[in-house]
Amino acid sequence: QPHPPGYPIYTALGKLGTAALARAGVAMPEVRGLAIWSAIAAGVLPLLFFAFFRRLRRDGTDDGADNRAAIATLLIVCNPLFWFTGARALSDLAGLAAAWAALAALALGSGLDFSGRLKTRDLTPRWVVVGAFLAGLSIGFRSQMAVLTVPLLLWVVVVVARVRLQALAAMAAGVAAWAVPLVWFSGGPRRYLEALGSQAG
Repeated sequence: QPHPPGYPIYTALGKLGTAALARAGVAMPEVRGLAIWSAIAAGVLPLLFFAFFRRLRRDGTDDGADNRAAIATLLIVCNPLFWFTGARALSDLAGLAAAWAALAALALGSGLDFSGRLKTRDLTPRWVVVGAFLAGLSIGFRSQMAVLTVPLLLWVVVVVARVRLQALAAMAAGVAAWAVPLVWFSGGPRRYLEALGSQAG
């Protein structure tokens, strides 16, 4: 039961992991039921890093894109803090994996290249919508994930008008997936705002 604003998606995964490990007879299932998601995220994140960095092509070409993406990914995962966090019962890496999945989907769907341009001919609206949904959902892991995902999402929906409404609706659905249960279990909007205010105080 984390402090407000709450991390409902991470808490739900923790309950799922705890139940599965308890049924398997693993010692300390509560802690390990949370930590297992950090380990899974640490395993998945390099793939998401690579997928995102590979889309940052220079001059719209694929020349050297794989090498640059691999080097950038290695620079991140060689940081000891990355693996230390991957072994802890914290929401950091699980949230980062959700956020980076959103970034990778947005980069894939928008045709983003190294120069910062969006290639509308490479637009894949389905991936933009998936990225927008994941951006909203990732905030349910850690509220700070909004800082990572929302700027790119807003840039994409401003520049690519064709998917603007679908992307915004998908993000709203992703937020609603965790915000509605969070407010409900908090005892309503007023009780939730009181809890949030006490934490801020």
